[in-house]
Amino acid sequence: MIFTDLCCSNVTTKKYLDISRKYEEARSLAYYLEEKYHEIKAERDSLIDTHHELEKQLVTRDLELHEKEEELFLQLEKVIRLEEDCEKVRNEKDKMVKWKDRLEREKNEAYRQLRLQAESSEITRRNLEKARLDAYRQFSEIAAEKDTLEKENSRLKEVLEDLGRKADLYHTNSRQASQKAKRVSGLEREVNELKLMAKQSATLNSQLQKGMKHLATCRRKKCSVCSYTRATFGEYSSSRHGEKTSRFIGGCFPLDELRRSSDRMSASDIELECAKLAERLSACSFPHTPPSTPERSVASGSLSRFVSYIDDAFSSASDDEDVCGDIGGRPAKCTGSGSRRQFSSDSGISSSSATPTDPNKMTPACSSHRPSSSTSFNRSAKWTSSFRKLIRRVSSKKPVDESQ
Repeated sequence: MIFTDLCCSNVTTKKYLDISRKYEEARSLAYYLEEKYHEIKAERDSLIDTHHELEKQLVTRDLELHEKEEELFLQLEKVIRLEEDCEKVRNEKDKMVKWKDRLEREKNEAYRQLRLQAESSEITRRNLEKARLDAYRQFSEIAAEKDTLEKENSRLKEVLEDLGRKADLYHTNSRQASQKAKRVSGLEREVNELKLMAKQSATLNSQLQKGMKHLATCRRKKCSVCSYTRATFGEYSSSRHGEKTSRFIGGCFPLDELRRSSDRMSASDIELECAKLAERLSACSFPHTPPSTPERSVASGSLSRFVSYIDDAFSSASDDEDVCGDIGGRPAKCTGSGSRRQFSSDSGISSSSATPTDPNKMTPACSSHRPSSSTSFNRSAKWTSSFRKLIRRVSSKKPVDESQ
């Protein structure tokens, strides 16, 4: 029994030992679990705190995100506006480039036009300079011819003075005196004619310069002043030499002395002196016309009848009627003596109703001895050919410059 009790006590001890060991294990496990619990609780608390912080951060981030989105939207709107502004600026830039190109083209065109105008002006200046030199040369020739005629005039004066001194030594009979008187009357008519032609020549010389100026500046296709100037200068150039000669010879004939001395000269002496005078006159530089022939007087009268001037008071017309009456033996009516002026301009030239180139309006007595108008026009055209070429070049360049 004791063994049994011992065995039972041993078994009980073992049970108690097992239970104590298990208790120890359970208590250690409880300690461990409690520690784990505290750790997990602390970790949970930290996680909760972290969660709260993350929630706060999330809210903050959401607010920041909304702010950024609004800012981004504003930036997008700003970018769109800037893009529109850039497009406008780009279009304006293209327009400015186009305007700049157009202005550059216009500037180049203006420079080209200015160069062309400068070249044409230089050509015109050179042509006008040539025309001026040509006119100066012609005036020099006229001055030289004037000096020559003055010398010839002085020589003729000496010849006539010598004849007058010799004529005082002789007497003549009534028949030779009457013949001499007739010759002297012929010389008087010739001198009157030469004086009239000299007066017309002086007037035409002053009007010629105005006509040349009008021809240089006139740009009308049909200008009566230009046509009248050409026609008149043709007649003037044809008789220029005779008129210049008459200017210096008109006052050189001592007709009164010849009239007085012819009464004291014999017939042979008069014939001898007339022959010497004819030889000396034939040696002069102007054509000689016999004093007894009236054709030249009629021609000169017909020339002056159809030309009138603004500054004249129709004094030449009455002189022409007297000349025609003395030559023809009856008062021949000339159509141009009392005509009105048909036109006038700044050139100072006016024309009558019957122009020099109109043969239908001339009387038979005045137009029978007049030279043909075609010959006079040819002489005028020959003189003005170079001048008209210059005017045509200037008038042809003027419309081209205006069109450009």
